[in-house]
Amino acid sequence: MSLDETKPTARGIVSDRPLFVKDRNGQTLFFVCGPRFRGYVVPNRHCEWALRNATDRFRRMETSFACFTVPVISVSIWLLGGPYSSFALAVLTIALVVAAIGRVLQRRWCFGDLVAGLNRVEPLDVAGRRRGIVLFSLIVAAYCSFVVWRILQAF
Repeated sequence: MSLDETKPTARGIVSDRPLFVKDRNGQTLFFVCGPRFRGYVVPNRHCEWALRNATDRFRRMETSFACFTVPVISVSIWLLGGPYSSFALAVLTIALVVAAIGRVLQRRWCFGDLVAGLNRVEPLDVAGRRRGIVLFSLIVAAYCSFVVWRILQAF
């Protein structure tokens, strides 16, 4: 399936949320990680119903997980300039890793069995994917340089 066979949704596209799209043939496409990643052709109404239920479950899990990670990350960032900055940096790093791993596991738990065996389609937003990769790379490089700077400052 090519990108020309899909039509955009009327709503704005959120880049990392699960997304349902109808293509020009009337087939429903499901993008687990948003339009910047590969998606799946939904074969029937039962599968679509199950995926929509999993999407609701994923959003509830995401909200409850954010109640843990957002305060920890916020407090760690706030404490970076104080006397406990080394501890705050360690907590921040651990919280970011836990948040990233938790996000991947949440998607696998909610959608893994449901999308297994479905036909895959190419991403809708290839240019956005490239921009996202560049932005993510810059953020990782900046964070790693900050960590190295803090380690060198400790010596």
